[in-house]
Amino acid sequence: MTANNSDKKLLYFLAPDLLRHYIDFQNIESFFSRSIMTGRAKEEIDIHLIGVKNMGGEVIGSVALKENLSLYQGCYVYILAGYDRHYGFELYLNDKQTIVLGVMIVRLRTKSEKETQWERDVLGINHP
Repeated sequence: MTANNSDKKLLYFLAPDLLRHYIDFQNIESFFSRSIMTGRAKEEIDIHLIGVKNMGGEVIGSVALKENLSLYQGCYVYILAGYDRHYGFELYLNDKQTIVLGVMIVRLRTKSEKETQWERDVLGINHP
C-alpha cells in the first residue's frame, strides 16, 4: 500500500460530490492507495458491509459501488483510501485510474472490546 502526490491529485480531481460532502480533504489523517483484483475487491466490500452493519453502522455509497463493480469488466481496480476526523472512505477507480466506479464512506467511532473481539473471531482481523 502506498500513497503519493499523484494519488492525492487523483483524489482531488476525481472525487465525486458525495465524497466531498463527507470528507474534509484538507484534514485527511491517513491516506493510501492500492491495486486489487476486482473479484477480491467485491469480497472485501461484502466483508466490510457485514462488519459495519453488525456493529450498527451505516456504509454510504455501497449500493451504487456494488452495482458499478458488477458491470465493470476490468480485472483490477485501484483504490484510494483514508480518513479524516469523522469518516473513513474508499474511492474505487478503474485500473487506468481514469473512471470513478464508486465510493464507500463510513462514520468513524470507537469500537467496544466486544466488537473488536467479534472482528478477531469472525472476520480474522487482528488489531494492533
